[in-house]
Order: sequence, then structure tokens, then C-alpha cells
Amino acid sequence: MIVLFLGLVGAIKLSEKEQTSNAQVSNCGNIFKYYALSASVQAGVLAGQYRMLISGNVKEQVDLKYIQAQSYCSGTQESASQRLLPKDFSVNSNGGQFSVSFGFQNKCESWYVQKLVITFQDKDLNQIGCASRNLIYDQKKISKEILLKIKYRLRNNIIQSHILNFQIQINIIKKNMKVVILSILLISALAVIPTAVTNCGTSKKIVFTEATFSVQPAKGVDETITLYGTASEYIELENVELIALWNGAKVFNQDTPNDKQYDKNDKVTYSQTANFPAFTPSGKIRTQFHFVDIKGEEVGCGEVQFSV
Repeated sequence: MIVLFLGLVGAIKLSEKEQTSNAQVSNCGNIFKYYALSASVQAGVLAGQYRMLISGNVKEQVDLKYIQAQSYCSGTQESASQRLLPKDFSVNSNGGQFSVSFGFQNKCESWYVQKLVITFQDKDLNQIGCASRNLIYDQKKISKEILLKIKYRLRNNIIQSHILNFQIQINIIKKNMKVVILSILLISALAVIPTAVTNCGTSKKIVFTEATFSVQPAKGVDETITLYGTASEYIELENVELIALWNGAKVFNQDTPNDKQYDKNDKVTYSQTANFPAFTPSGKIRTQFHFVDIKGEEVGCGEVQFSV
């Protein structure tokens, strides 16, 4: 049985949202074919999806084909960008006015987003407009929400036996939330078993450098294999094909949908869980994970071997 593994410790998501309407927005750059007048945002602060609605005037009729979303992270010099394709947003243009609605991922891993810069582009990726919005959050509410989420994770995570003795001090969380989050990720890393990974196939758009087992491989035990790599260019994944070989013979293959986008130099992490029944003959198992993009082309392949 093959199932998607959702990860031991995911990003901590806050329920605190910012709901605004007709909020102040600035037009950046020097090209204003699409001139923004207002912007509303619904957003998770540390992780998750932003929803944004921008409306304004069309100064010159040009088809909006792409959106470049740039987020600037509070407390650091970090910024993260994401290109949205036509399938990722909806736009209405009528009588010299426009409105565009879209969602995008908060990639500020170390802190929360403070500023959003949205660039409108035509089919040739030329800028036709630019809107900028500052985001403001209540620090006390953020600290309280993070504390509640961390306690919930510690109580319900499947590695509970490894972290029950880890006592979270409220004063540490208030003074340095980042230290607490990094500590939880470190504990999760200690709960896995490193193993070697080989890059199979010819495409190296995704190159894998590390792999782990959740437990020591054995018959009749759920085994989660996790691959870690880096994207060398912009990639839109569609699915991952798992191929299992026993003593060199192909005995199993399965496609698993994996609709994700990666920018150049983004970290790629993928996990999948398998159970080899107790009656499985002893021998060497090779598991190959073939990553396929929306064009049906392979963009990377990671292979892990073990014996049962």
C-alpha cells in the first residue's frame, strides 16, 4: 500500500487572519497601464496561502497574462518571489476598470510577511503595472497563536515519544519564536535514519542530495522514504511515479499526483510511505521516484536502495 506521507512537522499555521477592504495601495515602477486603486488581503502570517484582490483603472488595454508576487519578510533582509500563471488567478476588465483575484504561498520561513509587491505582466513578461501593499499585525496576538499551535503539534505528532520531555518555556517563545521553531525541526530530524540517494534518469532539473528512512527497513512495517534536493530552474510538477524493483526485477509502479511549483534554487522535499508485507521474499529493494512536469517530461529522479 502506497500513501502520501504528510510530513512529521509541517510549517506552523496561524488562524489569525487579516481581513481588509478597499485598503491603501501604492503603484510602483513607472508603467501604469494597469493602475491599482485598492487592495484587500486575507493572509496567514507565518505560513499558508494569501488571498489578494486588487482593483483599479485600465489606462491602456493590454491582456494581463502573468503576475509576479514578491513578499518581503519582516525582521530579516529576506524576500521571496512567485510567478503566477493564468490558471492561478482570475481577472475581470470592463469599461476601463479591472479587478484581479489570486492566491499565493507565503515563503517567508524565518518570519512573517511585512510587504507585498505585485507586478502585472503581459504575454512577453513586460511590466504593465505594479502595486505595493504593507501588512501590519498585532505582535502579541501572533505570539499567543504560535504558542497554542506549538503545544498542539507536540501533543498530536507521531513522534510524541521523542519530544514529551521537551518542555517549552513561555518566556522563550515570547523572546525568540524563531529559536523554538528551529528546535522542533531539529528534534524531528533526529527521529529519522539517513541513507544514500542516487540521481537516476538523465534530467537534472531537480538534484537530490539526501534521503532518510522513518524506521529501519523491515517486512510488514510502514516505511516512509523522504528525498531532499534542489530545483535548478522553474518547475511545475504534475505527478511522481514510484517504481519498485526486487533483485533487479520490476515488481510495482504507481503514479501519485504532486501539483507543486518550484522556483530556481528552491528546496524540494518529497515523502512517500510503503509497506512490504511479511511474506515478501528476502532480497534487495530499489525504489525509484520519477518526477514528471506538466508537459509530461521527467525533471528529476531519486533512487534509494535497501534490503529486506
